[in-house]
Amino acid sequence: MYKLPTRQENIAMIRICIDLATCDGGFNPGKIEALNRVVQFLQCGQSEVNEAEALNSATAMLTLQKMNEDNRDMLIMLLNNIAKGDGPINQREQYCINATKMMLNL
Repeated sequence: MYKLPTRQENIAMIRICIDLATCDGGFNPGKIEALNRVVQFLQCGQSEVNEAEALNSATAMLTLQKMNEDNRDMLIMLLNNIAKGDGPINQREQYCINATKMMLNL
């Protein structure tokens, strides 16, 4: 049975999405819009975004490693959507997605 991500898992997913969105130099309008869609999809708000921004990426990854496989797969889908927010996925974004997959044993 599918289990929805917890609030902490959502915050951790947002943190990793922020990391991906900025991996190639910073935010741009396409990435901002993609991040907003992720936050809406996860049914989160500004409070969770603020917590995600303050969260250490390594701590976020530890939380994500404990998620069930369905939610880890969902994170990869979200990361792909973020990466495509400003056009085709570039080499740096693909590297970050692949590294995340490896850390999540996917």
